[in-house]
Amino acid sequence: MPNGGMYAPPAFNRGGLGVADDRPTLHANKIAKSLERLEKEVGPAILRGYAEEFVRHGLIDATGKNIRQIQAEVVSLIERVVRAPRLFWTVDFTPHLLREARRLAKQGHTEVAALLYATWFEHWVNNLIGALASRKEFSREDGIQITRETSFRAKTTWVLRLLGFAPIDKRHLNLLQLVYDSRNAFVHYKWKPADVDDELQRKETKRLEEAIRQVGRTIRYLRLLENRYFFKGKKRGLVPAILRKQTPGRPKTASG
Repeated sequence: MPNGGMYAPPAFNRGGLGVADDRPTLHANKIAKSLERLEKEVGPAILRGYAEEFVRHGLIDATGKNIRQIQAEVVSLIERVVRAPRLFWTVDFTPHLLREARRLAKQGHTEVAALLYATWFEHWVNNLIGALASRKEFSREDGIQITRETSFRAKTTWVLRLLGFAPIDKRHLNLLQLVYDSRNAFVHYKWKPADVDDELQRKETKRLEEAIRQVGRTIRYLRLLENRYFFKGKKRGLVPAILRKQTPGRPKTASG
């Protein structure tokens, strides 16, 4: 299996599971024991992934609830998943993409780092759109079609607004587009000769290098937007800290 986490896609949503019971009665100790048992049954990456996707896709509504209530609903839904005859999952490549992008950036491989950062951005926004479309009760196919048939610029601007998500700050939006455009230029490399004394070329190179130095702030900002919108600021508490530390393939800042 690749180094990413695993989580439930929109296909495994309201039709098969229904929404969680929003009046949980589990005691805190029972919740913790249930989560630990489920972690052993399905693995920490799958447990955390399912918990996050349940909230993203609206199967669990975090509004006005404390973390214990949300965890009880996570237990309730994952119990249904474990008992289901078929288990649906997909691979989350974003942790691996981010680790490699950071490593390459530190080594001075700016263009390749930009390629991986831009891929992380697109994975992030596609998953975001899929979740928002699911909350609007679009079919899974419709959600996929949106991501396939709209440009990156459209997905990070009017598509998100149309689906009810908060607009991305212009400064971060510009960085997203700059890195993404650099990625496209690198992937579709034309081997065009350039004058070594071309001042414009030097400025473009420095601009990309500065964007890569600032990209961490933009990633933290995007995660903060997502945490506020879906998780009401409670994403880190979905599973106990001890299970978060055991989750392979995810950097410590993944809950951002």
